[in-house]
Amino acid sequence: MNEIPIVFGTAADLSGIMDLYKQCTRYLISQGIDQWDFNYPDLETAKHDIANRDLYVMKMRKNVLGSIVINEHQDEQYEDIRWEFPAEKALVIHRLCINPNLQFRGSGKRLCLFAEELGRINGNDVIRLDTYSGNPSAMNLYRKLGYTQASGHCFYHGCSQAFICMEKRL
Repeated sequence: MNEIPIVFGTAADLSGIMDLYKQCTRYLISQGIDQWDFNYPDLETAKHDIANRDLYVMKMRKNVLGSIVINEHQDEQYEDIRWEFPAEKALVIHRLCINPNLQFRGSGKRLCLFAEELGRINGNDVIRLDTYSGNPSAMNLYRKLGYTQASGHCFYHGCSQAFICMEKRL
């Protein structure tokens, strides 16, 4: 999986990105995880992420196998979180997903390490994210990568459980 390039997502990738989101949503639902539904993430969100050059894809030929959104946007709910690492310039991971047939092979880790390196290059102090507490695989991935849980949580998209806020000093 290390040979698959990570590149900016483009308008030409939209169909593949949306297919990936649908595959991941179906997989999550099959596992009893109500993190995403078929209304989120949506086409407009993907278009916005591409237009802002925040969306990166792992792509082999024309097949989008994974994606991640990386930017400095912190949701309003982050203001109520007690972060362990105060940051002048935080980078935030959003909407990380891997084709379900390729999960647990290091692709999610690779995308996170890519985000961390991007943060270092751009002078970010810390990387932050929120992850669905009902998704044990995602929680485990971030913990293994050294992310620590902040005090507080967020709620999104009508999900039944909280999103846990995590951070890592860069």
